[in-house]
Amino acid sequence: MDIVQKHYPNDHHVFVYDNATTHTKRLATAPTATRMTKGSSTKFGGEVTVTVDGKIQYAGTGKPLKCTVQMGPGVLPNGLPHHFYNVPSTTVLGTFKGMTKLLQE
Repeated sequence: MDIVQKHYPNDHHVFVYDNATTHTKRLATAPTATRMTKGSSTKFGGEVTVTVDGKIQYAGTGKPLKCTVQMGPGVLPNGLPHHFYNVPSTTVLGTFKGMTKLLQE
C-alpha cells in the first residue's frame, strides 16, 4: 500500500482480491454440499489417493489409485453432531442420507 500511496498520492485506491480458490482446499472427509446427492447414495463421499506406509499406490495405467471415504459429521445448531450417513440403528449402514433427508433433520 505504501508504494501506491507514494507514487499516486492524489488518487483514491480500491484493491479487489479474488481468493475463491483458497476455499476449495479441505480434507476429503470435510463436509461439503457441492457434490451431495438429493437422495440416498451408496457411492457418495470424498475422494482420496490410496497410500500404504505413506507411499502413493498406482493403478496399472500409472495413475494414482483413488478411493471414496465417508465425510465426517456436521454440527447441528444445538452443538450435536449431524451424521450424513445412516448408522446401524436405521436402514442401511454407510449409505449417504441425501440432501433432502439432511435438511429435514
